[in-house]
Amino acid sequence: MNPAPTMQQALSDVGRKERAHLTPGLTPKQDELLRYLIHREESGQGTSSYEEMAAALGVVSKSNIHRLVDGLEERGHIRRIPHRARQITVTQPYDGPSLSTMSSAAMVRELRRRGWSVSQ
Repeated sequence: MNPAPTMQQALSDVGRKERAHLTPGLTPKQDELLRYLIHREESGQGTSSYEEMAAALGVVSKSNIHRLVDGLEERGHIRRIPHRARQITVTQPYDGPSLSTMSSAAMVRELRRRGWSVSQ
């Protein structure tokens, strides 16, 4: 007979299920920032300032946002455009099509393939 799971095991299982929807290789905050940037780009709002990103994610300081942006750039999820303030574009860490050139239906399929929950 198996003993009942401990609180730590139960919390670990919950955390594992919550992390299952995250973009592979990203922390939860990096994933949240990436989703925020994709939303801004898709809605045509453009890139927000670090202050706006911090407010949207509930992060206290701009330096934390700077570290998150650096992490996303290092992993190939975003690209900063040189000599352009506040210019960040979402890129793909694979050789597939760019989200910016996809039709809406193709983008929804691609985001779902990546494990995102997307409503139409």
